Amino acid sequence: MLTGQDALFSIEKAISGARADERRLDLALQSATADATRLMQQEAEGFRALARVKLDAMARNQVIGDLDATERRALAMIEDHRQSLDLLSSQRDATQTALERAEADKRGRDQQLSQALKTLDDKRHGVSEMIKTNAVWQAARSAVADAEAIAANADKKAAMAEADLAEKGKPYESDPLFMYLWTKKHDQSEDKSGSFVRFFDRKVARLIGYSDARANYAMLREIPLRLREHASAKQGDVDAARRRVVDIERQALIADGIEPLEKDAAGAQAAADAAAQAVMKATSELQQIESQRQQATGAGEKAVYDQAVDLLTKALEQDDFRRLHDDAMRTATQADDQAIAAIADARQA
Repeated sequence: MLTGQDALFSIEKAISGARADERRLDLALQSATADATRLMQQEAEGFRALARVKLDAMARNQVIGDLDATERRALAMIEDHRQSLDLLSSQRDATQTALERAEADKRGRDQQLSQALKTLDDKRHGVSEMIKTNAVWQAARSAVADAEAIAANADKKAAMAEADLAEKGKPYESDPLFMYLWTKKHDQSEDKSGSFVRFFDRKVARLIGYSDARANYAMLREIPLRLREHASAKQGDVDAARRRVVDIERQALIADGIEPLEKDAAGAQAAADAAAQAVMKATSELQQIESQRQQATGAGEKAVYDQAVDLLTKALEQDDFRRLHDDAMRTATQADDQAIAAIADARQA
């Protein structure tokens, strides 16, 4: 007979053994699950490899049998992308040709403009030399010199008066009572103060002798203003004298036939500007097309190919494996045989 303690010990030992078995089985299950996941990935990669082989073969027209709908869709994706690349390449070549023509036209237009400007400059230089002997022009130039001297003297006097104001005006402007009365225009019609304020303002004015000081300060300020106005007027005389010289020179140029040359130069300038715009437009278009083409031939091309492979892979995973095996056996390439073998090994495992 087992004692109660022996029975309890046996039960605990059995439980411990069961737990150890459970841990071993759990570890085995985890390992099997990991192997299954790896093998499923191996199987999926086998189908992707097979899809790539079939897609490449279809692209080279090396397909045994008729294409089904999925295969045609995958092949159409590749073909559409190729046609897009061909179109971009054609557009690039045509735009490059247009750019070369535009650049050649611009060079010709620039040469025409350069010649037209040179002819215009030669004409102006010849007239400028010829007119120096013209008495009317000489008198006009002399009038400019006289007006400039008078204007310079007037400006100098105005500047001296302004400096005099800055110096002599300091005592007035530093006196707060005087400036208070000056600012509010005391004892003038502009002063809007009431009678009470005016009463005290008059007392302050008498106290500081505002009446005489205001007259002196006003005169001190008035002189620079008048002299500056006079200097501005004399500068206007200078401008008028210069315009007179320009008019005489212009009439001499017209008389010597400058206007047709100016018209030719203006036309050449407009043509050169239009040619430059054409070059800029063609350059911008070429850059855009080249950017699109580079994008399509880089990541864009890989993306289209991967999409076609994914589409074909999903279809192959649903297809009869025996048929896939037979199709692979009928091809000359070994790549699809290797893919089928990898799928079979993964499924068997």
